Amino acid sequence: MFWYARRDQISWLAALAALVVLLSPLLKYRPALKSQAAEAAVTVQLLEYAEPVEAPRPQPAAVLPRPLPHVEQRPTPSPSPSEQMPLTGQPSPVVVAAPPPVAPAAAAVAAPPPVQQRASVEDGYVAGIRAYLNSIKRYPSGREASIQRPRGKARVWFVLARDGSLLESGIDESSDSLLLDRTALQTVQRGGFPSFPDSAWNGQGSHRFTVELEFIPVG
Repeated sequence: MFWYARRDQISWLAALAALVVLLSPLLKYRPALKSQAAEAAVTVQLLEYAEPVEAPRPQPAAVLPRPLPHVEQRPTPSPSPSEQMPLTGQPSPVVVAAPPPVAPAAAAVAAPPPVQQRASVEDGYVAGIRAYLNSIKRYPSGREASIQRPRGKARVWFVLARDGSLLESGIDESSDSLLLDRTALQTVQRGGFPSFPDSAWNGQGSHRFTVELEFIPVG
């Protein structure tokens, strides 16, 4: 009678037990689902805030040093017996070679004596006035010269002072033509002569010269 009186409660407990049996699998896996969902959310957040990772850069290839060229090593020649140091430990005496004998200086060329120098200067002066007089001479002109057409050499003498002025003149050797002799004298008289060199005709205030002038008709 007791169980009959409690039949409603027993049926409610039986229903509750059956409900628990039915819901037990869901209650068993619910924490697992919640934990998986939480882990997935954390993973997504970590992926969103994670810094990008740079790709590794390629490393340059290592440069190998070039092999040094092979140098053949030659054995050092041993010093000759004459080059070896003496065994006594005493330094070898230094031999100083005597300087070569100095050759005597070549004898200076002897200067020509003053007489030769003076003669050379005088000869040069005479040659100069001869060339000058031959350059200014002119063949005589006029009717007499055109008719006779004389030809010959007249030697003229003249005296010059040291300053080159003409003191006197004359015919030293005739050309056998008065016309040519006169023309030779006129050539000397109209000429201008340089003064004597300092070393020429020392002690003389004047000097006598002779010059030969040749006349040849033109045409």
